[in-house]
Amino acid sequence: MKSKKIVNICLIIAALFLYYIASQIVELIFDNLNLPITREFGLTVPEIISVFVALISYVIAIKNSSWMGFLNEAVTELSKVTYPTKKESGQSAVVAIVMVSVATVFLAIFDSFWSYVTQLILSN
Repeated sequence: MKSKKIVNICLIIAALFLYYIASQIVELIFDNLNLPITREFGLTVPEIISVFVALISYVIAIKNSSWMGFLNEAVTELSKVTYPTKKESGQSAVVAIVMVSVATVFLAIFDSFWSYVTQLILSN
């Protein structure tokens, strides 16, 4: 039940995003074709078209059982993921910083050595 709730919330967010993108595209088309953008029912015509596109895509996603099954399985698998504790994350960050520092020192030493060798070769 919990996974269905999460899937529905994600689909609603995706529909809202699709509404925004569709409204921008439809308004661009209306502008390029010099069509009037009038207000009908409190919304402009491109916004009404975008609402229908978003609603239709949401309904299609909800009705598609294979798609919903996949999304429910994905949410179930994501719920099984274990995340590191704050202590483990801190330790990993310290290890990464130390290793980057060591690599920086080695690269600086090699750079200085090859710079010195190059100067010796080019000065002769």
